[in-house]
Amino acid sequence: MSKIKHAEIVARQFLKKHKLKVPINIEEIAKLLNIRVTYASFEGDGAILYNGKAKLIIVNKNQEIGQLRFNIAHEISHFLLKHRGKIFNTHPGDEKPLYEKCADTCASELLIPRNELKRKHYQFNGDIQKLKNYFQVSEKAMITKMNILNLPYHNTFYK
Repeated sequence: MSKIKHAEIVARQFLKKHKLKVPINIEEIAKLLNIRVTYASFEGDGAILYNGKAKLIIVNKNQEIGQLRFNIAHEISHFLLKHRGKIFNTHPGDEKPLYEKCADTCASELLIPRNELKRKHYQFNGDIQKLKNYFQVSEKAMITKMNILNLPYHNTFYK
């Protein structure tokens, strides 16, 4: 099994074990894992995970809520996937290392579970705005997941 597929399965199992429902309360996940989330102002989008004795995520509070939620989920995913190291930092870019791609995949599945997306896709007739609002994610995250699942969509600024 690929590491990317494994990351998706880890997220799915975590959601099932804790009976978490959409929209996912990302703060509840952090609390279940004994991870403290702190909000601060700093330059750029992103979040930082310190995975030492105390687990801490520092997130830029000046982000759009969907991006903020994804960045927290991404850092939580490093913890769920047992990535080694003390500090992880979300960063944009196409040339991400495999462990970052795995964290993205896990975060996406935590916030936008594929089976729930397939159900809601038909209910909302592929409307990106309605779907992103339902899952409380960014438009970019929703479109990325829709493309991965080959689901048609409309009502977007990104085509």
